[in-house]
Amino acid sequence: MSGKHSLRYGAAVIIGLLLDLTVALALRSQFHLSLEIAAALGFLVAVGFNYLLFEFWVFKTASASFSLARMAKTYGSALGALALRIAIIYISGFWIAGGMLPDLLRLAVAIAASFALNFGLLKLVFRPR
Repeated sequence: MSGKHSLRYGAAVIIGLLLDLTVALALRSQFHLSLEIAAALGFLVAVGFNYLLFEFWVFKTASASFSLARMAKTYGSALGALALRIAIIYISGFWIAGGMLPDLLRLAVAIAASFALNFGLLKLVFRPR
C-alpha cells in the first residue's frame, strides 16, 4: 500500500471503530441489549460503512463502483471476525475475574482480536485487480 492508502486506511479504521463503539454502547445503554448483541450490531453497521470508505475513498480507482460481490466478501470476511469477537465477550463474562470485568474493557479486547483477523481477510478482498 502506498503512503496515501495507508493513511486513508488508518483513518477509515478509526472512523469505523468509533462508529462501532458508539453504536454498541448506545444500544447497550439505551435499549439494554446484551453486550454480545450490541457488539454484533455495532460491528455490522461499521463493516457496511467501512466497505463504502474502502471502495470509494481508501482503494478508489478510476473504475470504482459499488460492488455487491466486494461488499458480500467484506461482510463474509467480517463474519469470522465477528464470531471471534462475540466468543471473547461471552467467555470473558464467565472466565475473567468471575464476570466482573467492565463491559468497555471486554469490548476493547474483543475488538482488538477481531480487528486483527478482519484485517488479514480484507487484504484478500481489496487486493489490486
